[in-house]
Amino acid sequence: MFSSIRCWLACGLVLLGQGLLGQRAQAQRVELGLGLGLSNYKGDLSPGYNIFTSRGGIQGFFKYNLNPHLALRANLAWVGVGAQDSAVKDPFLQQRSFYFRGNVRELAGIAEYNFFNLYKNHLRRSEKWVPFLFGGVALSNFTVRNNYLEDPENDRYSATHLVLPFGVGLKHDLNPSWNLTFEFGARKMFHDDLDGIVNRDLDPKFRKTNPLNNDLYYFANVSLSYVFHRVRCAEPFNKK
Repeated sequence: MFSSIRCWLACGLVLLGQGLLGQRAQAQRVELGLGLGLSNYKGDLSPGYNIFTSRGGIQGFFKYNLNPHLALRANLAWVGVGAQDSAVKDPFLQQRSFYFRGNVRELAGIAEYNFFNLYKNHLRRSEKWVPFLFGGVALSNFTVRNNYLEDPENDRYSATHLVLPFGVGLKHDLNPSWNLTFEFGARKMFHDDLDGIVNRDLDPKFRKTNPLNNDLYYFANVSLSYVFHRVRCAEPFNKK
């Protein structure tokens, strides 16, 4: 009997705690943010991560914090991409001498998992620094130019693909209204055409790329977000 009572009391305390947490966190659920960073391409023209081929990027996002550990984010990003064979210490690639440059426009839906609590509430201590993981799905539209066809009037290539963004980050609570976030992420592609180079059967071997090696691009950024707080109005006092 006493064990049953203790069980019900424990359940009641858990439910009460969830109610208090949800009531308090409701004021800190919505964030709007803007970020700046550097992007990199990994593919046939740049087999490894090369910081010297970095290009600028910008993102804006709307975030909804479901609870202290889980958040959903709608992300809109514009990043530059580019690479050249001449920057790689490989005689084969240097002889091929391809290059490309372009822009990627990305619309993503992302889930974030916080390892610690970033927001203050009645029952949990908040942390100033919170590491997190993220992953999701995105639609990536890109337009690039290259020298593959050796035709200045036909050097543009465009496509739209589904990609998978994932990565890690670190959030910092500047004050109750502003958060600073450092983030490093990759975009997994299922195609090999981000550089706009599509092999032709008549191409000599030294001009061919590896169609089985899908491209990838990275985006490292720093963002600042504003946390919206709901102001609770005082209940009217009814004098009897």
